[in-house]
Amino acid sequence: MLLFTVHLSDDIVRGFEPGRFKHLSGVLTLVDWLYGTLVLAERRSGYIIVLLGSLLGFLARAHVVCMQVNVKREANKTHLSTNMAKDMLNRITDGRTDVVFEYLAAGHAATSVDSSGTPLIKWCAYYGDVSAMRFLLANGESLQSLGDNLELNGAAFHGHWRLCEFLIEKGADTNKPLPDTGETPLHAALCTTNRLAHDLVIRVLLGHGADPNCVTNPAVETGGFMRDCRTKAESPLHRAAAFGTEDTIQLLLDAGANVEVKDMNGDSPLTWASWYARPDSVLRMLCYGEFRMRPKRRSMAADLLGEPHV
Repeated sequence: MLLFTVHLSDDIVRGFEPGRFKHLSGVLTLVDWLYGTLVLAERRSGYIIVLLGSLLGFLARAHVVCMQVNVKREANKTHLSTNMAKDMLNRITDGRTDVVFEYLAAGHAATSVDSSGTPLIKWCAYYGDVSAMRFLLANGESLQSLGDNLELNGAAFHGHWRLCEFLIEKGADTNKPLPDTGETPLHAALCTTNRLAHDLVIRVLLGHGADPNCVTNPAVETGGFMRDCRTKAESPLHRAAAFGTEDTIQLLLDAGANVEVKDMNGDSPLTWASWYARPDSVLRMLCYGEFRMRPKRRSMAADLLGEPHV
């Protein structure tokens, strides 16, 4: 009993036990044990008191041990739950946006953010997962978490036509330019030669009123290309002339794009196509005014080979 009381006191001092009133039972048990041993020695009642005191002490100590075990178990559960949450967040940020359904089912908020403070809905938008975004919105997230103009430029840049259509339906403006560069969603969709997905984006944007003749601000560094690139007051057709296919250019021309528009250097889309050594099929689509191409024009490489007379 003495050892039990000392042990309990040590637990309270070390902070393992809160030192509540109920822990006085240990002291009372010690008093009972001493009384039965010293005062009622050699008497039957003394033996009974000692026995009862010992049993009470055992039960009290067993209760304390159970409490400590439960505290450790809850701590382990919390630690495990935290690790599982981090694992799910990592999977979401690495592309498994479908995991948001499990994440919310585990009791986490739809407004959760990753370690860098990026909301889950932004990751779903990055990967173009409209279904996951809808689920987050239905559970308390807001479209405003996406940023200015619902980040329609980003959706266009990444080639997510379904996301573009969803954002436009939710109020995104197809003609709103970025405040620094003046780039519109159409410009954002014309930063790559990968046209399979991005031409679908252009169809969606034009179908919802995007202006094919909007131009960027001149000489502002843009993040639309890898590094060290500045805008040139160019139209979407300028970029299509450099990076688009015949289908891309035709989409813009059918929507009313001006083939004679000039950038800050006085260059037309035909100029851009020439600088980027585009094929004749593209160049012919962009000719205007006095500029023409012979129907049977051959490349200089072919001309330099000459014609054998045999």
